[in-house]
Amino acid sequence: MTMNPLFHSSSNGSNRTYCETDIDPDHRKYTQHQAVIRYLQGKEPDLECDELLLQQTLFDAVVTAPLEAYWNALMLNDRLESGVETAFLGTRSGLMRIMRYAGTETRVAKKFLTPSDKDNLFTIDHFPLWYRLAVENTPGRFYYYAVNDKGVKYIIATTAVTVSSGERTAMAGG
Repeated sequence: MTMNPLFHSSSNGSNRTYCETDIDPDHRKYTQHQAVIRYLQGKEPDLECDELLLQQTLFDAVVTAPLEAYWNALMLNDRLESGVETAFLGTRSGLMRIMRYAGTETRVAKKFLTPSDKDNLFTIDHFPLWYRLAVENTPGRFYYYAVNDKGVKYIIATTAVTVSSGERTAMAGG
């Protein structure tokens, strides 16, 4: 079982761009994750970063932080349904929280929510199917869809999750 809060971004430009690393040759060596950390720590104040996107991502990180304890409690109290391999939550800012309940060797959906699984990553103009199904439909209802990945079949269940802090509210899918 592992918990991974992730920024889904890469240096090839196909995913979210939190900071412009291509402008200055000194910044090209940083991944988006490294650039964001260095910028927020004040080590690279001359990086051009999307302040609004960073604020949204930090907000999402704070309000979704309790998920790890909740997902662990489900497992420890035997309240996890048989066959559940992964719990996940994705926010519009591109932040992903993932809890793997099954190791790679026993998981049926080996590629689901991995960096190589491009269909499930957020980009500036692409929201994954599971996210769209969740946030574009009735909150509180689960939506299911079947996946057939080269003969490996599994079901993805998704629902809208509202996360709030004070007067700020964000919609997430998981």
